[in-house]
Amino acid sequence: MATAGKNLSSFNQEELPSARGMKIGIVAPYFYPWYGGITEHVYYQYKELTRHGHDVKIVTPFDGMNMIDSRDLIKLGTPVPFIANGSITRVPLVARKRKRVRDILDREHFDILHLHQPLFCFLGLAFMRRIREMQRSGLNHPRVVGTFHACGGPTERFLMNTLGSYFHRFRPVFDYKIAVSTASRQFVHRVLPGEYEIIPNGVDVERFRSERSTIPPFDDGILNILFVGRLEPRKGILSLLDSLPHVLNLSRTPFRLLVVGNGLFLDYYRKRTPESVRDKVFFLGSA
Repeated sequence: MATAGKNLSSFNQEELPSARGMKIGIVAPYFYPWYGGITEHVYYQYKELTRHGHDVKIVTPFDGMNMIDSRDLIKLGTPVPFIANGSITRVPLVARKRKRVRDILDREHFDILHLHQPLFCFLGLAFMRRIREMQRSGLNHPRVVGTFHACGGPTERFLMNTLGSYFHRFRPVFDYKIAVSTASRQFVHRVLPGEYEIIPNGVDVERFRSERSTIPPFDDGILNILFVGRLEPRKGILSLLDSLPHVLNLSRTPFRLLVVGNGLFLDYYRKRTPESVRDKVFFLGSA
């Protein structure tokens, strides 16, 4: 095994089966139909790795919404809603978790196992425990890459302060560590020290490129204010809604608010829209 946490730039291709045709497992706490940064990151990672000729499996509690080949999705657990950090998260509940994780690793024989958000996900922790057991027993096991997304919400800070010493024991599990931002690296570095590559979440510019410069029926000269995101407290939609009566009083410019997104709080935000601007707010659903 390589030294835990060494820099990705020092990766030796000869230590893996081949530059093409590797077996790669991606363990993801979120996937479609649950939209968000991790879901998009995992989806495009899967697409690019597959395009380069690798055999890729996604292990997740979600069904994938037919976004990928069903043969490449290993559903593990049931996602249960949970409110944390002003957001609706989904916590996977898995029966006989240790056995099922062991069976997946024994069956798939991954060359690389990529864990997304491993410290704050039951699936990630289960896979880390099993890899640690395999390391200590001298068993063959995949190279492990961790991508760390969190940068310090109240729940994560509580877990880091409470379970920091427990998390620290998993340091030898990782061959490579990635953070999506400098803030994410700084947040996790105290319990998992070492080198990190900073690889931000990407944007598929082709997907969002359009030849149309306007979107009917909202191309009528009225100023459009656009909100795009999940409808949950930490996204700030309530503050935006509450500000609209002030905008109405202070500006002579006709405007409307277009809300693109969905979530468990949709009906609540509809009702919380101030009466004086309800005719100016349009909830358009998911994009």
